[in-house]
Amino acid sequence: MITAGLRTDTTGTTGAAYDQVSGGTNGAQAYLQLVDFVGTSVDVKVRHCTTSGGTYADLIDFGSQTGVCSVRGSVSGTVNEFLKVVTSGTFTYATFAVAFMLNGSAVSF
Repeated sequence: MITAGLRTDTTGTTGAAYDQVSGGTNGAQAYLQLVDFVGTSVDVKVRHCTTSGGTYADLIDFGSQTGVCSVRGSVSGTVNEFLKVVTSGTFTYATFAVAFMLNGSAVSF
């Protein structure tokens, strides 16, 4: 989990850095579980960086969600060591969890 269990955001939020100890070159999967939502839309992204205080770039974007849902996202190639979960959109609150798995070897889906 790269969220500490369920997380509730009441506005667009950048979560704390999550250190996965090392990055990799074989891609990753992430899973969003949006369990409670009030608003127009929420966009949840996983961002990554080589250092905890550096400039983060989008890694996996779950897209604009408009209600309770489960979404899987994946990426191939390089995944940096540090991750953050970021929300944006127009919402009163969004309660969700994000699980993340770094691939140890190349995976095809």
